[in-house]
Amino acid sequence: MKKKLLDQANVKDVDYHKLLQKGRQVTPNSLKMSRRNIFVDKTVNRLVKKGYSRDSAHQKVIQLIKDIEYELEECKGTMPDCDPNMKYRMMNGQCNNPVNPLFGSQRYRLQRFLPPKYEDAESNPTENSQFKAREGCISSGPLPNARKVSSTVHTDVDVPSTIASTMVSQWGMFVAHDLSFVPNSHEAKCCEGAKDDRCLPIRIYENDLFYSNFNVTCLNFYRSVRFCSSTPREQYNEITSFIDASNVYGSSDEELLLLKEENSYLMKSTLTDDGKELLPKDGKGSFVGGDARALLTTGLASVHTLFVREHNRISRKLAQMNPSYTNEKLEFLPTLLGEKSMNESGLNLKYPSSYHEEINPTVASVFVAAAYRFGHSMIQRNVNRLAIKKI
Repeated sequence: MKKKLLDQANVKDVDYHKLLQKGRQVTPNSLKMSRRNIFVDKTVNRLVKKGYSRDSAHQKVIQLIKDIEYELEECKGTMPDCDPNMKYRMMNGQCNNPVNPLFGSQRYRLQRFLPPKYEDAESNPTENSQFKAREGCISSGPLPNARKVSSTVHTDVDVPSTIASTMVSQWGMFVAHDLSFVPNSHEAKCCEGAKDDRCLPIRIYENDLFYSNFNVTCLNFYRSVRFCSSTPREQYNEITSFIDASNVYGSSDEELLLLKEENSYLMKSTLTDDGKELLPKDGKGSFVGGDARALLTTGLASVHTLFVREHNRISRKLAQMNPSYTNEKLEFLPTLLGEKSMNESGLNLKYPSSYHEEINPTVASVFVAAAYRFGHSMIQRNVNRLAIKKI
């Protein structure tokens, strides 16, 4: 039975290059999480049909996947063992807070300021719920179609700024990608009628001003991957929640090894014919960065490239000045310049700095899903080229 269940889970090594072609919000780990959840849900439903209560079936399945060593590490709930003598936190953000070592770490569930309002109180979205006027709606009825709302409220018109360049939106995107990356799964065929809780397809009306020109009647919309077996359904951050340049160096030791030259203080790069550094390439010949979305726009790819170049420029300079320093010290030296240099450069904070171990720095669901979405409206349709000169 165990072998049969494991075969049904169909968890395989994932080709990262192919995933990038499928969608920006998919990573090998998020796909494994998605498949793990499908496996749990399907097996629980089968046991319920055989007479088990849902709670007992769920407990049985969770114990089973632990027994066959199929459970993902982040779903086990084990706390990392933080060495008090450790100089730096872990690459995945763990042990930044020794009392709450998972706060802000990679693959940690998002914070909520208010409880979720699912239709079934567990997972189903409220798109078909009958809201009443007293619940904040003008009139009772189901929520309006998402595409209808966006096309009515947010008209697709370019309004160029007179005080800011396109780089403002590109830099905002770069910072956002250092803070959060909520993955989803693109495996389901949502617009083909798939009955899958990963799907939330958006219907397109015949009179849609844009999509009607292309005979598009449905948009595939994929829900964020559920965090383990959380009830109610919770989402998680695939990267660290700190502004720590994880989009340059990655959010794990494995990612750093792929991006950094072995036994060196330099980041990997691809050299042009005239010796300029570009992002490194993977085994498929695609450029890669510390974040899976590095190539989302040309502007964003440029910022990623600049940071790799700047890391290597500073590292080479420091290596010349201090040839006895180790690779690790070279990488962290900019944060350890000392009081004199900090004062001379005016880098000291002008207010008291205190640390509160009870404060959770993990990004919030409302920030990721709503508040910081405004940046998308800042992106202009066209990007002007000023010169053909190589950079």
